[in-house]
Formats: sequence, structure tokens, C-alpha cells
Amino acid sequence: MRDIISICLEDAGVFNIPGPVAPTILTQGSVNPDCGMENGSITVTARVDTGDPAEFSLDGSTWQATGVFTDLGAGSYTVYVRNTGNGCEKLLDLSI
Repeated sequence: MRDIISICLEDAGVFNIPGPVAPTILTQGSVNPDCGMENGSITVTARVDTGDPAEFSLDGSTWQATGVFTDLGAGSYTVYVRNTGNGCEKLLDLSI
């Protein structure tokens, strides 16, 4: 009886299968709100090496195409940046 498995296997070399790619945050900026006002802003830019667009969110569930968030009061914020191609996220904590 022949060993079918050894007949079918062939040395194909080494393959590199990359894991999911998270966005890279390129720039971040903020404008502090005036005292007692909600007129501050946060701006974040990002790159996704897979060529897919990035999406941005302040709550992890409502996403937008740009990293510009306006009409913010003083406080701490987490900016979520997501690769739309694979769902990988990067988080950035900022205070204004």
C-alpha cells in the first residue's frame, strides 16, 4: 500500500501570511473649549497600509469618514480609528 500523503506533499517554501493591519495614527491635534462651552475640537489623521480607508469614532459605535470632531466640551476622549477592510482598531486617548 502506498503512502498517499507523502506522494501529495511537495516542498513549497516558506510563506509569510501577515496578520490584520491596524491603522497608523499620523497626526493629532486639539482645540481646547472656552470655559463652560462646548466649542472644542479634536482632529486625527491616519493611514491604513492595506489601502482600505480609515473610519473614526468617539464612542466605538458611530463611525465617520473623517477624524474631525467638533462641538466638544472639556474632558477626556478616546478616538477610535478603524481599518474598514478588516475591522482592526487603534485607540488614542486625548484630553481637552
